[in-house]
Amino acid sequence: MQPPQPQPPPTPPPAPARPPQWVALRRVARVSRADPGPPQGSSDFRLALDAPPRLARLAVSPPGSTTGRDATDRPHVVLAADPSGVLLLSGCHGPLAADEPGAGAGASYFLFDAVSSTVRRLPDVPDRPVDGAGTAGLIVAPGAGFMVAEMVPSTARDGSATLHCFSPESGVWINKILRFPDRIRLPWYTAHVVSYSGKLWWVDLSQGLLACDPFAGEPELHFVPFPASVRLVKGDKQRDVSRHRCLSLSGGRLRFVVITAHACVPKIKLWTLANPEAGEWTLDHEAHVEDIWDDQSFKNTGLSKKRPGLALIHPYNPGVVYFFLQEHLFGVDLRAKTVTECATNDHARDDAAASSSLVLAWELPPSLTTSSSGPAHGEEALSTSSFDRIADTASQHKLTWGLASLFADMEFEQLTKIALGYLNYKTKKEENKFKEL
Repeated sequence: MQPPQPQPPPTPPPAPARPPQWVALRRVARVSRADPGPPQGSSDFRLALDAPPRLARLAVSPPGSTTGRDATDRPHVVLAADPSGVLLLSGCHGPLAADEPGAGAGASYFLFDAVSSTVRRLPDVPDRPVDGAGTAGLIVAPGAGFMVAEMVPSTARDGSATLHCFSPESGVWINKILRFPDRIRLPWYTAHVVSYSGKLWWVDLSQGLLACDPFAGEPELHFVPFPASVRLVKGDKQRDVSRHRCLSLSGGRLRFVVITAHACVPKIKLWTLANPEAGEWTLDHEAHVEDIWDDQSFKNTGLSKKRPGLALIHPYNPGVVYFFLQEHLFGVDLRAKTVTECATNDHARDDAAASSSLVLAWELPPSLTTSSSGPAHGEEALSTSSFDRIADTASQHKLTWGLASLFADMEFEQLTKIALGYLNYKTKKEENKFKEL
């Protein structure tokens, strides 16, 4: 009788797929030779991909630049961030506010591939009026390559616009004439451009969306107005719209969120564009700001009960919206009316300047990773004790920066000792849990 043959070891189960990662990317890049943080990029473009609720940053170091003058003379603004890892940037003369008239005028466009760390400057758009106001978008279509398209309304305000299109196949800008639909109000103020469902969507936060297929030989503009219940009240200013309105992709669909601007008790409302062709919106979430203020999770942040500014919508969880308040970025679950996470940022020292025009949500390709992991959905991101937050922060950073550097900026040494003691207590408590299993 043959001895039993040894059985091969069982095949280990496949490793769980890494959850998709994303960042809240500052749209205005910093022009500096200083290292913005853990870099991912070329020598001229460097990324610090901090995980939300911290802001990711892009730093640009122009060749030969030795001063910070370029930061005001030629700011670089991220116009689009594609999940493939490609960023579309605009470098233009004069300050650029994404939701103000004139954004994009005199712009030079750059494509930064963060995966391959390569930068390509596109040819300047020929025959564009000096005062032409255009904002470009980036669309990546499987099998069709990519295209950068800039829509410039006619200076004659005759209801027409020129679509400047650039693709690597042609290598030059091709002009296509567009006609604005009759239902829109002119002038059209583009806040940003979104790529969705094979089209580019120009967003005017005061009235709605304009969509077209830039690959078409004769593209037509399709107008989708915002829900009638949130039409702007006469007197609203364009520069203030992005503080209480935001449109972006989340869960593969276009979402629109509003903080009611003219109400005694502000509400947060979120719609989904259910039928793009028919322009039908469905109201998914509605929450009173006071209900969020009264929740313990908000009280734990230490923030004041003030009207926040809208920042962005979570790209994978449309029920979570992020806000700016007092140099903080914090997420809110509109269903539970709780704060999911919160962190300080240097986005703006003036709350009036913090808005959805400052950031965009960027879904990262698998080859790019954030520098630290934020709280997963469903986990307790805000502890009931401030010492919990200090101890958890120490635990996350002790392998990289060291406890000494982590607490270097703390004013009171005693607070450091208490926090470390609390961390040791939590560690022993976790060890006891494992022993009981």
